[in-house]
Amino acid sequence: MKTESEDIVLEFDLPEFNENDIQVKIIGNKLYLIAEKVHEKSFDQFNFSYEEMARYNFSYVTNLPSVDPNSLFSEFDHGILTIKIKKLNSFN
Repeated sequence: MKTESEDIVLEFDLPEFNENDIQVKIIGNKLYLIAEKVHEKSFDQFNFSYEEMARYNFSYVTNLPSVDPNSLFSEFDHGILTIKIKKLNSFN
């Protein structure tokens, strides 16, 4: 977790996943990242049937300082997920 002047920035390397496989949410003072993908493959050839299923899961939970949950920004580019969240000024 990197902390820039007004933002918290997290980066995750998730090469097995697509953007639709990933959920990011803030509940209370926690950030939740959940990624799940199911890969299925099957074929029938020459009186032989083949079926394969693989499940990929990734989850991450972390405590956050005071942040604005409405400022959550995430970007997924070539297997890299970047999450940015604005910190709240604790002097208000």
